Amino acid sequence: MRSLRRSLVALLTLLLATLYLPLTQASEPRTEISKGHTDSFYVVTDSGTPVVKVANGIRNDLYDPNSVFFLIDNSTYGTDYNFKNLSRSSAEGYYTASFNANGYFEPGWSAPGFADNGFESIRIEFTSVTGPSPVALFGNDPLSEDDEYAILPVLADGKYYIEPGTSLPILGHTHAHWYFERAGTYTLTGHAVGVTQDGQELRSEPFTEIFKVEKNAQDARQDLPSSSPSEDPVPSPPTPHPTESSSPSDPPNTMDDSAQPQPHTLVTEPRVISNGHIDLFNVTARGSMLELAVKDDTGSGISYRTPESVKVKIDKSALTELPASRAQQLASKGYFISENGTSQRTLPFMGWDTSAVAPEYSAIDFKFLEVTGPGRILLFQTSLFSGLTSPFTHGGYEMMSGSVIHQNLPSHVHTNWLFTEPGVYTVKVRAQGTPVGGGPAITSNTGIYTFEVGSEVTSATASEDPEGTSMEVPLPGTSSPSVIKPAPAQPTESAGVKVAPPAVVSSTVPVADPQPTSKTQGEENAGVRGATADSSASSAHAFISSKAPSHSTLLAHTGPNGVMLILIIGLLLSLAGFLLVRYRRLR
Repeated sequence: MRSLRRSLVALLTLLLATLYLPLTQASEPRTEISKGHTDSFYVVTDSGTPVVKVANGIRNDLYDPNSVFFLIDNSTYGTDYNFKNLSRSSAEGYYTASFNANGYFEPGWSAPGFADNGFESIRIEFTSVTGPSPVALFGNDPLSEDDEYAILPVLADGKYYIEPGTSLPILGHTHAHWYFERAGTYTLTGHAVGVTQDGQELRSEPFTEIFKVEKNAQDARQDLPSSSPSEDPVPSPPTPHPTESSSPSDPPNTMDDSAQPQPHTLVTEPRVISNGHIDLFNVTARGSMLELAVKDDTGSGISYRTPESVKVKIDKSALTELPASRAQQLASKGYFISENGTSQRTLPFMGWDTSAVAPEYSAIDFKFLEVTGPGRILLFQTSLFSGLTSPFTHGGYEMMSGSVIHQNLPSHVHTNWLFTEPGVYTVKVRAQGTPVGGGPAITSNTGIYTFEVGSEVTSATASEDPEGTSMEVPLPGTSSPSVIKPAPAQPTESAGVKVAPPAVVSSTVPVADPQPTSKTQGEENAGVRGATADSSASSAHAFISSKAPSHSTLLAHTGPNGVMLILIIGLLLSLAGFLLVRYRRLR
């Protein structure tokens, strides 16, 4: 009798341990992000305390940075990366802006509207870095006179390597180049620090992000283990907690990444923009129509404006003397806007975006119907391996009446701007594209853009009309207009879900050959898929879309091994029941 009781107690203990095992050992897989426009450090400040997220895709879907990892494709491998100032790296490695890459993927950073939310500055502080080699982060130097392949630091204090104690200032929306000497897994641990306008420092919760660099078959070097931090991690001061929640309370995201983005309201009220990130030529597919608008990212949220309602004001501080090497190709001096976004706190950071034309369209042409002004408008891009390049099909750098920019894939692009004389410039632009399924070319509305160059900018003009009024626009696939609410101030995220949903391949859009440039962003409109951090599979040749997660079964947490676990639990339950019956009969 006593022996049977002991057996029953031991069996029940084993059963409870078996049930507890998956809770202690199993963990949700990290979600792979390898395509699309991505901000690895997307700092949300709405709540009054910095919150670090990861933003991906044309809708800036938000993820917990501790639930994702970034896959750097093995096509970024090369043996001639002789970057100036990278003293701790060899010429053999993996460079995210490589022309050999299957597609553009360079995670950037942003802190939308942090000034409007009471912060003077935002930065990322790194407390721990591990990996098989140093992690370098840098930008191009478009005005270098002595070396056209020179690089510029983006980290504080002129540093080029991410290591414990370094910090990354977030001036606005920025992308730069990542360089990993060795394939393998890298971890970056840190937190965001926001300095309020009264000088108080507020810190986010710590995060750990993972970069996995796939090994190229031509890389014959022996694999190296991930190293420990070069020094003890920098301790994080305690984080002040506001009374309200530090996470944004956004509506659940139920859209598929391959689906068309939500319609937006076009703002028509006059607006002067003198600083911050702005996509002047933003194209959106609306059923059988193409819409050309201004995507304004200079406030706490994104707004879409009619081109005629916007005046871009470029302060006289932009006047720059160009080095002799650049003067021969461009001009001796002019009002210069860098493609790096280093001056976006005081000057507009201008680009264009065709990401929202997918999946109906792929290639888009920007046709400049008329360009007028007191001087010339020059657009040029820089690459560490090809010097100056032109975004225009005619191969020159001047924006002229009749010029065309051909965007081969849905992309987000920034370039260098140079206005040779002060005064008012007017540009008439129209976008045109052919549907992926075939048919006649579709033409957008004609946008009229105005630039006021060389005058002094005041704080009043820089913040004129943050909201404005809306205009009725047709819904996709319909002919009748409908007033749509403006896009939310922050991108959407599934409420209460810390781990990003698993993803599936979408076969609705064929993949075209990439046309990489040093600043092209988001050539695919999505690049997320569910996988473990040890997965070596690449998503370079597929469009990816997220689906809603399911947590209703044990298999969702344990994977295929859950089948065996369920069988064992079932046998233990059966045996426990048998022993319990025997025990009661003997009593």
